[in-house]
Amino acid sequence: MTLLLDWCTTLFSYGVALETHPRDLALVLDEHRGRTRLRLLYRDHAGPRVNGVRLASRLGGEAADLLGFADRGILAGHDGPVADLLAAGALRRCAVEPLAALAGTGRADGLRLLRDRLDDALHRLPRGAAAVLRTRLLDAGRLPVRAVVTPLLRPGAPPYVNVRNYLTAPMR
Repeated sequence: MTLLLDWCTTLFSYGVALETHPRDLALVLDEHRGRTRLRLLYRDHAGPRVNGVRLASRLGGEAADLLGFADRGILAGHDGPVADLLAAGALRRCAVEPLAALAGTGRADGLRLLRDRLDDALHRLPRGAAAVLRTRLLDAGRLPVRAVVTPLLRPGAPPYVNVRNYLTAPMR
């Protein structure tokens, strides 16, 4: 969990979030310099969101010079869409849903652990990125989750719906 959260929050600090689903991730254990190491393998780079302003400020330069994406829908002019993708993908799909499936009745302990690990990850980020994610994830009253495609979801509808923040809800 720490590896996943550090990876996703570090990418966010550069203005990047990737469409993340558990089927796209694998843990890799291998030998390196005589020691076992744990790595995260990400196999699908489809559907990223990039805040060009944040990316340019981290890398230096102007956003227009750095970003040559053919699909301009990838670009966002602010952190909101990038944070939403991180919340709905990595946080919800790759951390919360597996925790819920594994924990059964002990789900509250898993959510507490997730919240603590996310807080730890935010302490390792530059202040500005950490403040945005703290506000949008840990302190928010609601979090975005991927909308389920139903006949009620019309073309052009937002890809997310907001649910009560499971990270700040009282633990049972």
